[in-house]
Amino acid sequence: MDSVYTSYVFSILVQFTLLVILAYNVNMSVPPELGVLREAFRFEYYVSIIEFAGYLLIGYMLFQKKIGNHISLCGLVYNYQYIISIIILCIFIPFI
Repeated sequence: MDSVYTSYVFSILVQFTLLVILAYNVNMSVPPELGVLREAFRFEYYVSIIEFAGYLLIGYMLFQKKIGNHISLCGLVYNYQYIISIIILCIFIPFI
């Protein structure tokens, strides 16, 4: 079970890092001829949000029975309210 937990934590950290990088660059200005790439980058950002939410849901399902109604991840306690808050925050980061 330790290897599953370690793999899960690594996946969450990589996905979160990617999400932060994408969030800070989603509104970058590009020349008009690269508009298609800009839209593809924005689409990748939205897909990354969905993937991150999926990883959180997978972790919740995996560790729910082991720890109880909450899962402990890197010293933080997550339940469904925190997962929803993180998703909403990730959606609105580019607009802040």
